[in-house]
Amino acid sequence: MQKLKENKSCLLLFSGGIDSTVLLYHLLHEGYEVIPLTVNFNGRNYKELEAVKRILKLIGISNFLEIDLPFIKEFVSLKEEFLKNYDGKFLNVKGYYIPLRNMIFVSIAAYFAEIYSIPKIFSGHTAEDVNKLPDVNIKFVNAINEALYEGSYAGKILGLKYEMPFLKLSKLDIARLAVKYSVPLKYTWSCYNSFEEHCEFCDGCKNRNLFFYFASKINK
Repeated sequence: MQKLKENKSCLLLFSGGIDSTVLLYHLLHEGYEVIPLTVNFNGRNYKELEAVKRILKLIGISNFLEIDLPFIKEFVSLKEEFLKNYDGKFLNVKGYYIPLRNMIFVSIAAYFAEIYSIPKIFSGHTAEDVNKLPDVNIKFVNAINEALYEGSYAGKILGLKYEMPFLKLSKLDIARLAVKYSVPLKYTWSCYNSFEEHCEFCDGCKNRNLFFYFASKINK
């Protein structure tokens, strides 16, 4: 009896940053047919989208999903809007957090996974994100997967799953993978600003510089 060919297609939540780019190369190395999905929320740095398109062009991926969600905003924008228009208590949350980000983005990815019969959804969150974000942990992943099974045909028929394969990996671990796969890190975008080059002073740039330091030591 002929064995059925494994469905190696997947959707990747792709931002154009370091972690999701390293994951893209990792998935390609593992033999996946990757369809990147990138979300343009309100206030997204346009340099991120430029990075997405540049990286995908570099590796020859022309088929990707670009989703516009203008109503999705970071807390820094929501707080200003809230204080202008509403009375009541506003959650004191770090400015760059997007409420229910992963739940929303994974739900959108699952929509396309069901249409195109794709059994896997990936995102590039790392161990560093676990203490920063409420939706980066194994309990959240398990809860999402239970919902996908109970609430979709793709879950029941294809076994659709959401995974965070880098969840237990440190920045040093990711740097090792970046070197292993010769990831073109210079084309990624990490800066919170929209300057022509990275500003080198924001938290995004500081983390990027630390990552590049790790990668340089591995190269040696």
